Amino acid sequence: MAKRAPAYELIRGRDDAPPLPSAPAYELIRGRDDDAPLPSADDDPLPSADEFFATGTDDTCCEAGAACCFDVYRFCCVPRPWCCPRQNAFCWLLYNGCAGASARDGFIWPVGCPCGLCTCCFPLKIFDVACCCCRTPQERCDSFRYVGQRVLHSGIAEIPALYPFPPAASEREAYDGRAGPWYGAHPNRFVSFLEALGDFLTSCACLAPLCARFNAATVAPTTTWRPANRHVGRHDRQMNDNKNFGGVWIYPSRYGGAMPTPPGARDARGEPLPTNCAPGDVGSRVIFWAHGSAFAVTQAKDFLWLFGQMLAEQTGEVVLLGEYGLTSSTVAPAQLEGWSRTYAALCEFYGAANVVVAGDSAGGNLALATVLRDGAAAPGALALLSPWVDLRDGAVDAPSVAANAPERGALPRYGRADYLPPQGVLATAASYANEADRSTALVSPGVASAADLAPLAGTRAFVTWGTDEVLRDQQAAVAAKLAAAGLDVATYVAAAMPHDAAVAAAGLIYATGLGFAGLGDYGAFEPTRVWAEFLGWLATVPGWEATRVPPRWVAKGK
Repeated sequence: MAKRAPAYELIRGRDDAPPLPSAPAYELIRGRDDDAPLPSADDDPLPSADEFFATGTDDTCCEAGAACCFDVYRFCCVPRPWCCPRQNAFCWLLYNGCAGASARDGFIWPVGCPCGLCTCCFPLKIFDVACCCCRTPQERCDSFRYVGQRVLHSGIAEIPALYPFPPAASEREAYDGRAGPWYGAHPNRFVSFLEALGDFLTSCACLAPLCARFNAATVAPTTTWRPANRHVGRHDRQMNDNKNFGGVWIYPSRYGGAMPTPPGARDARGEPLPTNCAPGDVGSRVIFWAHGSAFAVTQAKDFLWLFGQMLAEQTGEVVLLGEYGLTSSTVAPAQLEGWSRTYAALCEFYGAANVVVAGDSAGGNLALATVLRDGAAAPGALALLSPWVDLRDGAVDAPSVAANAPERGALPRYGRADYLPPQGVLATAASYANEADRSTALVSPGVASAADLAPLAGTRAFVTWGTDEVLRDQQAAVAAKLAAAGLDVATYVAAAMPHDAAVAAAGLIYATGLGFAGLGDYGAFEPTRVWAEFLGWLATVPGWEATRVPPRWVAKGK
């Protein structure tokens, strides 16, 4: 296996780059507050198979509940407590998202739904999303999109004043005189607020385990899961999970507690693992998925129930949803370095041809950057769902941003346009990597050259995006660039869909409604159509022919 470059060289693209000023390199690069040197490939060897496949440690509901208390503090008391509402981020979120935004734009009174009396204000609009008895999947998706528009656009309209970030402030001003990003700077404090809010929503009342159990009885009855360990993924100091939680393995339940491991996997002593599978059997292939959310919010377990169980059920294979640190306290290149190390281990244990690398949104960025990295083996296939591949400041000047920004969709086109605010895209990009690194192919893989992509020639790839996405132009461009570099690219453009609709809406709307019972026209529902197209494409990849597409997800006549 090719020797991996040190983290600093990995991002900078050269080994003579000067250290960033005024702070230890490890703090600036890793998001740590000590001055330990960056690890080299020799200092960080790949784990043995028994270490890699060992079961991780999951938090209990009590531990998750305790973590919620810290999250409440983080999003309710920063940068000032509630008693200072004009300096409190949560107060601004509620005011602008509900009273403030509605006062400016006028109230939307939903029609055609008995629950409409409760949903004139965005926090209560979620009842529309859950109203599976009297609303179609598309109507519920429109309500979900409207909630996102209110929360992410109107809700954070004033917050940049509390957390200055480039280009509102210069990079040096935003990072207190340093060439950022680093933990504790304004953009990273802003995403700390977002991460706390997301943690609270997904950890409160043990939501993820409850949803996973519901899915086990409905959309994924023959699938089970267990936590991966710290050799597989990394978390950050703010995440509501255990230090030995590295993600989620999902696989056929007929194997019980013993997850199938690939042929030839051996422990540290060279002995075969007892769960080895024969070549070609279930367990000899894996989908390695990087979840989205702007490198800023959510955790791997949230995506277990959103789509992971469904994906493992329909493929009948192993799915790995890895964990990576978020930018409240972990910045580039730590995410890519950890993800590349896990990919290298998967290639060693499974063989690169048996690994499908996939990701959505920011995860699509991480997935593509991983296979672009010098020395990385080409995967068996590559799948990118609504990938965020250009983090440069100028990317928000694209025509699709102006056409699909949330403020264009609130009243004139209820439930239309995207929910990603351009200002929020800039903020989360600034919190992930500094301006110089955002121009490199390993942070913005959409700028990769033909030479960067040449090693992937012949690789099967699937790219999808929605026509209403603010990132549509960069997504279409990267699909064309992959095809021009010799990859075998299949695309699907979801009509009138916002960012990452397949993940954000398909699992949520389908699993929380009556779709699993066969009710509703999901063949005409674009988010599930995206999954149908993806699963149909995956079934054409060698080794994945057993992948199934739910019949009711396919449009009539197709």
